[in-house]
Formats: sequence, C-alpha cells, structure tokens
Amino acid sequence: MKNKQEQQWVNKSNDTSQVVTDEEVNNDEDDTTDDVSPFMPPDGGFGWVIVIVGFMGGVIVDGIIFSFGIVYSEILMAFDSGKSQAAWVGSVMAGMYLTVGPVVSALANKYGCRLMCKIGRAHV
Repeated sequence: MKNKQEQQWVNKSNDTSQVVTDEEVNNDEDDTTDDVSPFMPPDGGFGWVIVIVGFMGGVIVDGIIFSFGIVYSEILMAFDSGKSQAAWVGSVMAGMYLTVGPVVSALANKYGCRLMCKIGRAHV
C-alpha cells in the first residue's frame, strides 16, 4: 500500500488529464468549501407541491375511470336498467376523458397551463 504522499489522483478537467497528489486534492477541497452556499431551488421548493397535486389528480381521475366496474353493478340496481343501457355511463365517461385531452393540450399550448388550470378549477 502506498503512503499518502505517494498516492496520486487523476484530475480530468477541460479534457486534459493531470496527475495530482493527495495533498493537492485536500488543499483544493478546503478552499472550495468556504465559498459554497446551500442549494436553493429556483421555485423555492414549491415544485414538489405541484408534483404531489398532479399525482393526486391523476390518482383520483384514473381511479374513477378504472373503477367503473364496481360502480356498474350499483347503477344496474339503482336505475333498474339493462346492462347495455348502464354501460353507456362508463363509455361516455372514458370517451370524454380521452377526447377532451388533446383539445385541452392544444389550448394549454396556446394560452398557457396556468390559465387552463384556472379555467378547469372554475368548472369543478
């Protein structure tokens, strides 16, 4: 095993290889730690709130769409209708969900996501 003075490190900066000793590496680390400030996200950390709200919105909307099989039997009993008549509820719901998506996407590209979210929130 080599001594500390004999250990060498390869520094690859700006596509040039340079061999430095352990002492030089330690000296460089000491100089840079004084000038480092803690990382602050550009949005102040609010981006995680958006991620959580978007995830929960997807869970709720997809949960309603994909759990229609559970609601289907209740619709059959509550409205005393045939299976084909009750199936229209799930078909229209899924169809609107998939049809409105590209339209809202085009509007969000044209007017911005913030305005579209406000309009969507007003409709709820």
